[in-house]
Amino acid sequence: LVSALGFAAYRGLLDTVTPLKVSLAANALNLVLDPILIFGARLGVAGAALATAVAEYASAACYLVLLRSKRLLKARGPPSLAAIAALLKGGLTMLARQALLNLSFVLSTRRAQA
Repeated sequence: LVSALGFAAYRGLLDTVTPLKVSLAANALNLVLDPILIFGARLGVAGAALATAVAEYASAACYLVLLRSKRLLKARGPPSLAAIAALLKGGLTMLARQALLNLSFVLSTRRAQA
């Protein structure tokens, strides 16, 4: 989730190179850790999952450092009720839109299969 937030923040700044570099580094880390944990540590599928989790945490940490260095991420207290209300208002609109889209897909699929 933090990686997605960092990617979106940099995309909003019209900087697509930084997320590309972070993604490449995270994927390279995953590429190195996969065989080590799967075969070397004999963890199998659990090793693959662990390698992916470690790479995702590294990506998230990288984004947090980058966002703090650009002063886009500030440590604050809990949000105010007004800020939460504004987020809920926008979020409910998006939730209703997505629910209607999903409903239309389900109904269309059901109709096509009938």
